[in-house]
Amino acid sequence: MRSRNLVDVLLQQTQALQETLDIAVRQREALRTGRLDSLQGLMKELHDASFRAQALDRRREAEAESLARTLGVHPRLSEILEKLNEGEREALSSVAGSFGLVVRKLQAEMKILSRLADESRRLGEVMLSEWRRLESTFSPDGGFDLKG
Repeated sequence: MRSRNLVDVLLQQTQALQETLDIAVRQREALRTGRLDSLQGLMKELHDASFRAQALDRRREAEAESLARTLGVHPRLSEILEKLNEGEREALSSVAGSFGLVVRKLQAEMKILSRLADESRRLGEVMLSEWRRLESTFSPDGGFDLKG
């Protein structure tokens, strides 16, 4: 089967992206529930998982280019699929569909996580500003001395 290497790499990359998605969901939940202490560990996990996914992405591109060269087409899924027999076409198409679905889910999750992080940052800035304002209100220079 000429497309087997590409199918295998796509399966591995889909799994790596699913792992990345799972970590991103755990990050969102930690951020949402205020478990900031777990975010640092999750960031390391996310970094490691995304590094693996990037390495697999390079392998996928190389396998797609190699297969496309063998088939005499451009390294585009639609062109590759046209040149494969029915069994290979179904296998590659199925794996490519699963890969695309995970990519879209991960992109959506990353947007949500980015918005939550921005909201948390803005909330932190507002709270810090308010604390500083209150601090000046209760300082000796602010006219309200609590020292007795």
